[in-house]
Amino acid sequence: MTRDDYLRRLRASALDAGFLEPGENTTDIDDQADELLDIAAGWPVGTVIERRGDLLQVRQWPPPPRSCAGSPGRRGQR
Repeated sequence: MTRDDYLRRLRASALDAGFLEPGENTTDIDDQADELLDIAAGWPVGTVIERRGDLLQVRQWPPPPRSCAGSPGRRGQR
């Protein structure tokens, strides 16, 4: 998801929840999005993070990397 995708979704969520009126300035929402993206950057790519109020937590960790045939983790197997 790109930053612009995230901004659109966060704005739509704020509209749906009544925190933002149609045509209202979105600067506060955009600033909040940038702050959340900065925080999320500390987790590995593929981590699913959920927000509940002021709490951010991992909902799902990314799967472990898959080893390739012939890699040190699979010696003697091809």
